[in-house]
Amino acid sequence: MRIHHGVAGAVVRDTALEIRFWGTRYLIRTKSLARAILIAKQSLRYCEEALGPDHPNTLTSCNNLAAAYRAVGRLGEAITVHEQNFADRERIPGPDHSHTLQTLDDLAAAYRAVGRLGEAITLHEQNLADRLRILGPDHPDTLNSRNPSLKPSAQLGTSRRRSPCTSKIL
Repeated sequence: MRIHHGVAGAVVRDTALEIRFWGTRYLIRTKSLARAILIAKQSLRYCEEALGPDHPNTLTSCNNLAAAYRAVGRLGEAITVHEQNFADRERIPGPDHSHTLQTLDDLAAAYRAVGRLGEAITLHEQNLADRLRILGPDHPDTLNSRNPSLKPSAQLGTSRRRSPCTSKIL
């Protein structure tokens, strides 16, 4: 991708990146995983060069690469990228930003996938509590956070285990 300058260039750049982001997600869903990783890596490289490491699009590209790694089963790499991305998002948009909360949820899912269930439960419960506090109990993201907080404990053989924050909303 070429680096575009000026206002019109920024619009072209942002539109092209948005298409690549959606393309990566589509390729993951359709199991075209090698292509998803290739596009995610290209997008991340472009964003780092053109926008810098702290730009929101760079962080989104990073998250997409981690998701592609997770989908293909490269879980160690996915966790490494998710952990770095979460640290960056806590620092840049801040801990209460919706993208930070989503990244925390993605990291918990990666931990769950490799059997780090205690850590996954802790992160899912933290994410649910944060979403309740920030978004409220009826927000779609909060509602989506309810079930994942129980999945890791189900894998531990305690499917009815509930944290204090989970008990309040169920």
